[in-house]
Amino acid sequence: MEALAGATSFRFGDVNPRTGKPYTWSHFRELPAYAAEVVVGKFDLCAGEWDALVDTWAVDEFVDPEQVFTVDVGAYARSVAGRLSYGEMSLAVAWSGVELPERGASVSREQVLALAALGIRRPGGLLTLCTTEARARDLRRAGDFGAASEIYGGKAREDRAHDLAFSVIPLPAELDEPAEYDSDVVAVVA
Repeated sequence: MEALAGATSFRFGDVNPRTGKPYTWSHFRELPAYAAEVVVGKFDLCAGEWDALVDTWAVDEFVDPEQVFTVDVGAYARSVAGRLSYGEMSLAVAWSGVELPERGASVSREQVLALAALGIRRPGGLLTLCTTEARARDLRRAGDFGAASEIYGGKAREDRAHDLAFSVIPLPAELDEPAEYDSDVVAVVA
């Protein structure tokens, strides 16, 4: 399994490889995951606050564009993977770019999170993952299961990715039948 090692160092005055303009001119959705992690984790800003600074050309007043930041991209991606929904986890695992463990193989939670972290690190990052997972869900609802499976890299890969996601994110508990209520009970809301 591919290692998720390595730190990324950058300055906000550097050119954002996703936009061709400095990070200080890039809206939050345009930032790579490592830069977004600094905005949220070190500056304690949400996406809207960062975007307001960009829109008013005030980022340079908030952060020294020459200050070097180093982010452990692997640790960040694993942290994000641990907070994915079931569908996002399945797609991230499918997008890992590595051969998935065979059905029946013993796979730990950490190994599944590492696979999902690889998928998160694809170009476009978490935003692309979330929007694409929603598109796959819509395709399934519309009955186009083949197109949904292609998003995962084929039906076999989709099935295996779902199995691995289920091993990390438990299925919701089945709810008991609703209790029978006495028809004479009335709720009063003040």
